[in-house]
Amino acid sequence: YPVTMQAIDCVGSNNSGYPTLKYSTLVNPYRGVNFGPTWNELGVLEHVYMTPLEIGVYVNMTTDIGRIEDLYISADYYSKFASGIDKNKLISYMKNNVVGMELLRSDWQYVYRSEIKDVYIGIKFSQALGAGAVDSCNSQMYDLKISNSTYGLYFAYNKTFNLLTKVDISTDKECVLLQKGFSGSVSLNTATLSSKNSSCITSNAGSTGAVSLMDSTLVSWKTGAYAVNASGGGVQLDNCKATGKGTTVMLGQGTTGGVINNCSNVTVNNKIGTKATASTGKYAVSGYLSQVPENLKGSCAGVSSLNMINVKDRGADSTGKTDMTAIFQKALNDLAKTGGVVYVPAGQYLLNGTLTVPTGVELRGVSLTGHHSNALGSILYTTNGKGNENASAFITLKEKSGVRGLTIWYPTQDVNTPVKYPYAISASAKNVWVVDMTVGNGWKGLYLGANSGGHYVSYYSGFCFANDIYVDGSNSTGYISNTHTNPHFYGRTPSALQGGNPGDFSALLGKTDGTKQGSVILGNTANEVLFNNFNYRGGIGVQIIGDNFKGVLVGCGYDGVGKGLVIKNTGKQIILVNFQSDLVPVDPHYMVMDDGNCVFINAGFSAFNFTPAGGLMLNKGKVEMRQIRIGASTNASGAISVGQNAELTLGGAIFSHIGKLNSTSTDFTQQKSDEVVDIISASSKLKITSAFGKWFFNVQGVSDITNVKSYS
Repeated sequence: YPVTMQAIDCVGSNNSGYPTLKYSTLVNPYRGVNFGPTWNELGVLEHVYMTPLEIGVYVNMTTDIGRIEDLYISADYYSKFASGIDKNKLISYMKNNVVGMELLRSDWQYVYRSEIKDVYIGIKFSQALGAGAVDSCNSQMYDLKISNSTYGLYFAYNKTFNLLTKVDISTDKECVLLQKGFSGSVSLNTATLSSKNSSCITSNAGSTGAVSLMDSTLVSWKTGAYAVNASGGGVQLDNCKATGKGTTVMLGQGTTGGVINNCSNVTVNNKIGTKATASTGKYAVSGYLSQVPENLKGSCAGVSSLNMINVKDRGADSTGKTDMTAIFQKALNDLAKTGGVVYVPAGQYLLNGTLTVPTGVELRGVSLTGHHSNALGSILYTTNGKGNENASAFITLKEKSGVRGLTIWYPTQDVNTPVKYPYAISASAKNVWVVDMTVGNGWKGLYLGANSGGHYVSYYSGFCFANDIYVDGSNSTGYISNTHTNPHFYGRTPSALQGGNPGDFSALLGKTDGTKQGSVILGNTANEVLFNNFNYRGGIGVQIIGDNFKGVLVGCGYDGVGKGLVIKNTGKQIILVNFQSDLVPVDPHYMVMDDGNCVFINAGFSAFNFTPAGGLMLNKGKVEMRQIRIGASTNASGAISVGQNAELTLGGAIFSHIGKLNSTSTDFTQQKSDEVVDIISASSKLKITSAFGKWFFNVQGVSDITNVKSYS
């Protein structure tokens, strides 16, 4: 049969993006869900269950990220739904024929809390033919389980970053198989790997990429085989353990390098001599992931009353020509005593004043998921505070109140001379929610201030010239998940919106680079959880500036930024998991840290089509990096620069060259033999437990470089 669910082309001013499938069961599709092969963006798959008979989920040509959460693939849904199904025969068929997910080109693919079992290949990574230099998947996965399958992760082709944390894979054959077309990296952190009839990991001849394991366990593998069997590419294990019997790692002829450090019960058959180094030690659980909440998205308080007022029933004009502030506020006030929902049907509503949402009340539009500003729906036009960014916010949330399913739009915004406005949404009260909201072209987006603990933000989207989200003063745990901000929420809008279709998108990007203070700014906050938050062209991806900030950032990605991360924080330890940034040449640095204490677990740093002038600049404070991949080349400040007052512990690190596209734009230029990537340290507190360089790199300021190797 043809595919059951197909996401069509969802890009441009007349297409809204966010093709979404939630809370659905596909009992027995031949092909389940396709995102692609035509250009698509912002696809969402959540709480989807299926028994596919050829392929479950296919992703290709996803250029502005995709999100897959709570995907469950197994034989159960067909065998339990239909009578007369022999489950054992069904599983036998699936384990010889079915691919759970196939990932081709996806520029930023999130996978979270998903389970795949009873299939031939859990996740297959393949090449997107004709896609140019960017022809494979860049993925961040957290809490993934693959079981009772023939293969787990099957890399037929991939040349990008793949960050996988908290992974459990048990298979008949390889848990991870790297074929000739693999030249990227796969970093497994806190992984458990078990194979019945083969090696846990095989890197075949012709593979030129690197596989890295940290804080992971090789549980079992075929008797007489190796847990890790390499005849190509590079292999890195740091703080891992093996519980199976026999020689653990084979670094065979053709393997280009190996670093095995501080691993328990791990033995190595080294056929490549000095290209490898191995040391035993006592595996120790790092304990950092235990500080990451099981539920990374939190929960929404929501309204408890069934009372509802429709603003159209109160006489609201939906043409956007007459000020409706009084009608909206009267409806909100009328529910202040009982609680309930003020419902805004599809249309355009002009609101020149401010709105206050009382306790127990929600202001709700028609959108039931994240949405692009060009999707129209329930549009609130505002001119409140024009020219005065310090004026009162357009919408203020009181305790236990929220907004949902609306688009806020500034009809008098100017792409050439951006107009300053106050925040679109503000809250200085606890247990508020902001769900499925879009701010398309503001100056400042969402502010969560003093006493705003317990806040819940999910699928907040849009674009603002100054900053998108600012959290400061929250006094208890708050959750911000699945936000997406990008200038195209302004640039790709139709003339049907007042002030839409602003013209030259390149000019908009230029203005953004000059005005953006940071996509996310985090101040003094008691315990903030940020999950799978993405920004493109935010100037600075995230700034952490509070003296007492405490938080966990999981899956946060910042693309096309000048600086991925800036920390000026002297407070408590910050944990960053699956963090990734990709730079553009606007004062580029992967990270600048002037003070603080942070731990990276599985991170990636890269740049597109240029060589960044600066890498990770650690001026002061303490940093521990437990598995990173960094794209770097020769530059004055070094790939990593450690200041005199800074402390760095670096383990599970992979260094790879970054450069411009070649003349045909089909690939990136390669590092030359006379180029050297530098780690420069002025500090006496630089410790390298394992670092791996593709081509050549030099370490200055550390005496012991035993565990520093090339895998060229």
